[in-house]
Amino acid sequence: MRVDVFLKAARIVKRRTIAKELCEEGAVKLNGQTARAGRDVHAGDELGIRMRHRHLRLTVLDVPGRAPSPSQAASLYEIVSDVRVDVDGSDVRVDDDAEDLRETRTH
Repeated sequence: MRVDVFLKAARIVKRRTIAKELCEEGAVKLNGQTARAGRDVHAGDELGIRMRHRHLRLTVLDVPGRAPSPSQAASLYEIVSDVRVDVDGSDVRVDDDAEDLRETRTH
């Protein structure tokens, strides 16, 4: 499955065109290398996505044959790190566990 299609199917971005633009801007990395929108994603790959106020790193767990339901979308990946960037430039690290949501400042 293409990177842009996966980002949309996993509901990481709202629209495929946004995912494609992120790839064109060099904001998406697949296994440490800048990824074009048409590059294939496989289970076990690591994706890094730099969005305006968020830097997300995740591991692909499954690649669906077709678009999954909203409840199944989150099972396609595992979040490795989720860093939100404040307006002042400092980082806020967010560990997204279902039961425990913590924020710790990092400098």
